[in-house]
Amino acid sequence: MSQVISETEGVVDKYIGDGIMALWNAPYTVIDHPSKACEAALLCKSRLETLKADWKRRGYPEMRMRVGIHTGNAIVGNFGSVDRLNYTALGDNVNLASIDLADLYTEAFELYMDRQFEMAAVLFVEYLESNANDKAAETHLKACRHYVLNPPDSSWDGTRRMNTK
Repeated sequence: MSQVISETEGVVDKYIGDGIMALWNAPYTVIDHPSKACEAALLCKSRLETLKADWKRRGYPEMRMRVGIHTGNAIVGNFGSVDRLNYTALGDNVNLASIDLADLYTEAFELYMDRQFEMAAVLFVEYLESNANDKAAETHLKACRHYVLNPPDSSWDGTRRMNTK
């Protein structure tokens, strides 16, 4: 993924857990940097699909990918102290890039459909923190909590019968 970021004129800022924070348009100017970031995201998703096929053949666990992209002003430079200095970007626009709610909901729903109800519930809770009135997410969260305690039978296809309005 780092190579894809570099090839699209991005700079890897840091690795965070299972994520990568990358910058475009800093430390040097990149023409059409929003498009370059989007291109990198699509190429990374494509690259991951190739890797997943290989990993599946080897018996490795499946890996998912989410992408958050945001453009705007940020403070970019070397931050820290004499003991530890780090080149990075700071500010609200940096924080917004890490929150991609549509992808979060999609991932939660995919986990739900894959019967990974505990993990799906965690993501639905996270999603609902920013979308408290989303009735579909609330319904799926309740279903996840129910299915953790009462797993559906093998014929379950993800649909739910609603008996009340």
